[in-house]
Amino acid sequence: MSTTSSTKKKKKLKASASASAPTTPAPPATAPRRKILLLHGDRQTGGLLLGRISSLKRKLLKPRDSNNNSNHTNGNDNTSVNDHRIEIVAPDGPFVWALDPSIHHEQESGDDSGGGGTCNRTAEEQAERDAENDLMRTWWHRENDQYHGLDESLNMLQSVWSEDEGFEGIIGFSRGARMTHLIGLLHEASNGCLFPRLKYIVMASGYGGVNLPTNFPSESLISHYKDLYSGRGGDRDGASTEECRNDFMKDIESILPLKIRSMHIMGLKDRLVPVESSRALLSSYV
Repeated sequence: MSTTSSTKKKKKLKASASASAPTTPAPPATAPRRKILLLHGDRQTGGLLLGRISSLKRKLLKPRDSNNNSNHTNGNDNTSVNDHRIEIVAPDGPFVWALDPSIHHEQESGDDSGGGGTCNRTAEEQAERDAENDLMRTWWHRENDQYHGLDESLNMLQSVWSEDEGFEGIIGFSRGARMTHLIGLLHEASNGCLFPRLKYIVMASGYGGVNLPTNFPSESLISHYKDLYSGRGGDRDGASTEECRNDFMKDIESILPLKIRSMHIMGLKDRLVPVESSRALLSSYV
């Protein structure tokens, strides 16, 4: 056999083998990692709260399928069990916490982290507590029904939410639960345009039976609401901020109780948010 015919035969065999070899399917497009936004309480940080719920964090990150069977495979389905893992993201409130005598008792901090008063402390202990307080954060500073800083906090959280399509739910504790409730109102009143993809909210030590903030919704959100209203066929170009706020509040009244899925967690021994106050929030949800 000539060298030329032998070479041709090898090429044919190689081509035949390549044609019969199974092709590897292209990997599916990676879906965004599922995420939950965690909102801490007054005089706390996202990191501190995340440490307190570390067991929940580990469980949510554990690979599992939709049937909660971590050993199950999906056969020909390209969906990985890891797609059901959920990451918790816990940002800090943008403002340094400050003692408010009208809210915080002398022996209690009015928060979730263990005390901010000055009672029965030595000068050294108080200096350490003051340094600790400088690290604690909050979402607003309250003056009666005015929530100073609420606008900045909502804008920050909306920015965090919008930067990642994986966010699907919010968990809030105490003042963070109050913020979660306000976000739920914004989401429903805006027909899902604000905090899009929000599927559920969880409020631990949330509280109802109190007035909405007089500066809610904020001027920046009112501006956004004008655009939403115009998109629904309305005309608010010449309307004042106060007129738009009144329209917004009417929309909120019309959508109550909120239909978004919600979970309410109450502490029977909670000295700061009594069970009755948390139960008062239930009437705002189906």
